[in-house]
Amino acid sequence: RSSQAYQDSTDQVYDPCVILVDNESGKRLDCVVRRRFSSKAGENFVLLTTLDMPIEIMRDEEDEVEDLEDGEVDQLLGPAAAALAERRLFLQNTAYCLTARGCLRYNEEDIFTLETGEVDSEDDGEGIEVAQFENMGEPYVVYTPIEPLLFVATVADDG
Repeated sequence: RSSQAYQDSTDQVYDPCVILVDNESGKRLDCVVRRRFSSKAGENFVLLTTLDMPIEIMRDEEDEVEDLEDGEVDQLLGPAAAALAERRLFLQNTAYCLTARGCLRYNEEDIFTLETGEVDSEDDGEGIEVAQFENMGEPYVVYTPIEPLLFVATVADDG
């Protein structure tokens, strides 16, 4: 992949895009470096956000949505990919989260508060409904959060 490198205040050259790897699954996640920093012990870290749009598939109940177990999500990847393809988005089963590649246009009216139905839930937040679909008569919604999904990662020895 070709990307524009940048220099920091120490004149080191860095690639603004990196790949975050889940060592257990071997899955990869393309990320953008938001910031580089070091600990007092000299360890190098990066603050990352996903290059593509993070998404989540949830069961669409009457006035709220319900989280799914990982096994349930795996069974819905095909129907979710088809629903996203209708919007010209490509579903990616990446490390740590699902992502969708493509352009999503929205305006302020499209933003909603995600309510999980739990009192004082930290999972409640703002998001955008990306797609809806049904599987075996059950309604599901694919959404993306408004706030960026951030990761803190250690820098590999090779940079």
